[in-house]
Amino acid sequence: MDARRHCLFTKEDIDRLGDDFNDMLVRSLTRSWAQDDEDVVDVLDVASRMRHQRNAELRSRLDELTKASEERSREVRKRDRVREANATIEELRALLEERNQTIDKLEGEATLWHDIAEEYASDLEEATAGTDKKNEKILAQLEGYRAEVAQKDEVIVDRENQVSKLTYDLKTAWGQVQQLSGELSHATGALAGFEAITHVPDCLSELLDLLEALYPGKVCVLPEAKKSAQDFDDRYVLDDELLILKSIPTTLWELYFGAKPSANIQQGYQAQTGFELALTEGSMTNKGSKYMKQRERTYHGQTISIAPHIKGHSGNPKDNFRLHYYADGERKLIVIGHCGAHLETAGSKKLS
Repeated sequence: MDARRHCLFTKEDIDRLGDDFNDMLVRSLTRSWAQDDEDVVDVLDVASRMRHQRNAELRSRLDELTKASEERSREVRKRDRVREANATIEELRALLEERNQTIDKLEGEATLWHDIAEEYASDLEEATAGTDKKNEKILAQLEGYRAEVAQKDEVIVDRENQVSKLTYDLKTAWGQVQQLSGELSHATGALAGFEAITHVPDCLSELLDLLEALYPGKVCVLPEAKKSAQDFDDRYVLDDELLILKSIPTTLWELYFGAKPSANIQQGYQAQTGFELALTEGSMTNKGSKYMKQRERTYHGQTISIAPHIKGHSGNPKDNFRLHYYADGERKLIVIGHCGAHLETAGSKKLS
């Protein structure tokens, strides 16, 4: 019904008619047209074209000014280089002139010095002609002096060797004197202690007092040791305790502080005395704070450990004799902290 009022264009028709046909359709349907960059269709386009033209003129003018400025800069630089070159040439001419004057002056001085040198050489030749024999005599004397100095040097070296040997001998003798002095001091103390004896010890506590009196420079007995000795008097075994106490200022002291301290105190002590020495307690006893507390003492304001101990040969475990000590390296003393019954250990309950 509407075929008379409408016109149908298929896709094939549009493709066949091309782009011009599309432009025609757009203008017919929208009552407008496609505008290119060069088209002027209204007032705004006129203003745009004027701005575009003005910008083009300004760019052209700017290019001209830039080119002129660069040209002027090149001319200025060229003139500056010319002026600099002229100034440099003038400076070089002045320097060359000054150098020529200096050369002339030096040539004159050189001539003068050459004449002086020739005159001096002539005088020197005349002066040295008569001194050659004197120089030979002086050289001979110098060689003699050198030989004497070499001989004196040998004597000095011999004297220095003798002094070194005497110094070494003196140091060795002084060491021996100091050692003998220490031994004399110990002997004096022992003699004083021996002279103070008015009673033959018949118990452990008295024997401990005697040891301290005889060896004040090697043994220190703490109050706790004296108390433990008194408590052990009724179980006193003379042979074991006497031999152990006797070994403290002799064998044990020498192992710690003698001329050749031992690297193995335990082995050395047992080899010389036959008694067993332990530097520590058993692992279970070491873990018990109660047991280790019994092995602590106060000495010169400090807490020390008397864990090292010597064991007696008693066959009864309850009556085992123990001597606990501390080795004071600073004062070179064996500090006896316990002398008596076996201290409590982790295995004490098993023994009881």
